[in-house]
Order: sequence, then C-alpha cells, then structure tokens
Amino acid sequence: MIAGLRELAHYLGRAPSIEEALDHLDTTLDHLLKRGLWSRLLAEAGCGGPIVDPDEQRLAKGLQRLCHVECAEQIRWWLHVIAPSPPSDETGNDQLTSMLQISLWGNDSRDWSLAEADQRLRRNPAALADLRVLLEYQLRHAPTHHAGRIPELAGPLTIHAPYTRDEILAGLGHWTLNRRPDLREGVLHLPESKVDAFFVTLQKSEADYSPTTMYEDYLISHQQFHWQSQSNTSVESPTGQRYIHHRELGYTPLLFVRETKSLPSGLSAPYYFLGPCRYLSHSGSRPVSIVWELRHPVPARLMRVMARQLVG
Repeated sequence: MIAGLRELAHYLGRAPSIEEALDHLDTTLDHLLKRGLWSRLLAEAGCGGPIVDPDEQRLAKGLQRLCHVECAEQIRWWLHVIAPSPPSDETGNDQLTSMLQISLWGNDSRDWSLAEADQRLRRNPAALADLRVLLEYQLRHAPTHHAGRIPELAGPLTIHAPYTRDEILAGLGHWTLNRRPDLREGVLHLPESKVDAFFVTLQKSEADYSPTTMYEDYLISHQQFHWQSQSNTSVESPTGQRYIHHRELGYTPLLFVRETKSLPSGLSAPYYFLGPCRYLSHSGSRPVSIVWELRHPVPARLMRVMARQLVG
C-alpha cells in the first residue's frame, strides 16, 4: 500500500487526496485506514510531515470505526464540533457529540467528560486533521436523501443511515461518555421513552451465534419484516404482550438491521436504522415470530442487500 501511495504521489507531484488513493489502490476506506492514520500513511510514502500525536494508535483505530458514517447532518455537526476554535454551542447536541467521542476513543473514555475528550483530541493534531479530512470526504459522498428523524424517540439518529451499536446506544440516550450500561442481548427496553429497540443480524453463522439465538429474521418486502423474539419470550409474558399490544401501551418498536456481524476489514458491521414499526401479526411462542410493518419503506439501495437473505 505504501509503495502504491508513493507511486501515486510521484505521478501527481503532490500528496494524493483520499479519493485519489482509494481509486489508485482499488481499496475501501476502512481497509485503507486499517493501516493507520492517513497522515501516517502519507508520511511513510514520503509526502507528509512527522507524526507526534500521543494517542496516535488508539485514534487510528477510532477513525477507522467512523468509516461507515454517511448522514450529512451528523457529519456537519461533527465538523462543527471539531472546528479549530471550540464552538460556544457545543452542548447543543450532546448525544451526537457523545457518538463521535465514544467511537473515537472506545472504552478508554469511560471516565471522561465531553470537554475532557475534546481536549484530549486537540492534543493530537495529525489525528484531528485526519478526522476533518475523513468527515469532509464522507460529506462529499453522503446520500442526498434520508427519511428524516424522530427526535422524541430516537434522538439524532436518521432513518436509513448506518450506525454502530455504540452510536445507537448513545443516540438513544441509553449511553453517555461516562455511563454505559451493559447490553448483552439483541433487544433494548427503554421504559422512559417507551421504546423497544431491536438489533438484528440477518446472516448468522454458527461460529458467532448459539443454536438458541439463530433467529429467523428477514425482510419480507419494502415495508414488512419478519422478526423473532428471544428464545425465552412467550406470547403470555409481559414482554411478549408489550410487543403485540405496543400501540395500546404507547410503545414504539425501533428496528436496527445489518447483514453480517463483521465487515471484511474485521470491523463490527454497522446497523441500518429502519425506523419505527407496528405489529401486524404473530405466531409461535418461545420465540414469538412477529411480522412488523415499517413506517418508512426500505429504499432500493438497502433492499438489494437485505433481500438476499430470502434466497435459500
């Protein structure tokens, strides 16, 4: 990769852009950044200055974890937050800012405030500059249309945009930078906001899932999704009844779906937020199979991926 970057820089007579590097190397953004900071790659290729960031290694991993981001509003806010002079209204969207800092720092930031995380980031000028380059690249390539937001239920999360599990938990208000309750299951009950969030992986392997968690989850059509509850949930249980009678109880189910557990690069695959849904029918018990109707039809670009699971 370094030899390829050096060759490209020699041909261009300058340091290449990320777009030029991806095209020349025929690779993906997360594979490119798997090798380290973009600034480090340029330095090793002989077209960048020395890197002296104290947190280079952990921030290199953090930037790679941001390669999936494609919501333009989210990206613009993050660019606003990391501007050279900290904005006076930085607290205007703490959930979005938490999503950024949690992704950047991972578990290292569990005891920090947002201000401490920001100060730590600014002590790493190469990583900060790379973050700005990465976000500007993603903004240029972001989809022009999403289905909007439902802030009263899902905070800053945008329907049909991809998010990691950690970003979702922060976006829903369940996590903050220094408060992160464990989530070991694929369902999250939020009684305060009357939300049930479902985390679904369509393509399950026996290596990653036990026989009791190989649920039959699949997209039926642009607006219907077949989902199975946890194996110990019965129709008669309070949880089963809440799912089936969610409208009468004032609850809203939210669906987050990904194709596989991991990406080819080794990163955890992000979930696409398919938005709120409502109960249509159910069958069975322990687990309960439910057909949900999505409020927002799945767009063709996601349907092409998710509908594969219906084959075979």
